[in-house]
Amino acid sequence: MTIYLIRHSTAGQRTNAPSDINRELDEAGRLQAKRIAEHLGNAGVESILSSPATRCIQTVTPLATMLGRRVETNQALWEEESPKATVSLMQRLVRGDSTAALCSHGNLIPAVLDLLAADGAEVRGSSCAKGSIWTLTVNDNAITEARYSMP
Repeated sequence: MTIYLIRHSTAGQRTNAPSDINRELDEAGRLQAKRIAEHLGNAGVESILSSPATRCIQTVTPLATMLGRRVETNQALWEEESPKATVSLMQRLVRGDSTAALCSHGNLIPAVLDLLAADGAEVRGSSCAKGSIWTLTVNDNAITEARYSMP
């Protein structure tokens, strides 16, 4: 099984609102979302989870549409959550043995990768650009490798 950890696509500038949860993808972000869908369309994705942020949901919606799946929101992927909560979610997915695509935020993903590395995963790459994908390889019920790519 594999977990694809996706950083949301571009969504313009952060607002001054107390919560930035409703910001939508911009034109470039919609194109990035389409590329993500094309990149992962044949990857065997069985479940799609997203931060409740609109920009995250919109990033994985083209993939969900392509695969005939629905996007499930999960608070553990929200930018203000603890990276430990995100890793815990991923561990539950590993036990379920289902290939999944998860969409989250640029402040959370590096912290999650740090926790995975501390747990023995080999992290190959160091970037977290908008619209990028970290491919997390699972062996023996553990995430053993994380590889960065930019579709």
